[in-house]
Amino acid sequence: LMEDLTNTEWNDRINRLLPKEVKVPHKIGNYPGVYNDVGIVFASQPFVLAVMSDSTTQDAASDVIAQLSRMIYDAVGKSIN
Repeated sequence: LMEDLTNTEWNDRINRLLPKEVKVPHKIGNYPGVYNDVGIVFASQPFVLAVMSDSTTQDAASDVIAQLSRMIYDAVGKSIN
């Protein structure tokens, strides 16, 4: 399951701005006006991120999720295990 969630077709949110070598098993959710993503970022200090949106566009939600993920990644350490 972790392998499937890591190799998803959807790479526009949590893992979009992270280095390609960082493994990010994640699951997105879409519904009109609602765009979500939850996953595990295997950085030097792994973290779980779950972001839910409401009343927005897919582009706006994707941008915020990607930026938030990168900010957390930068704060906890950029090297991977």
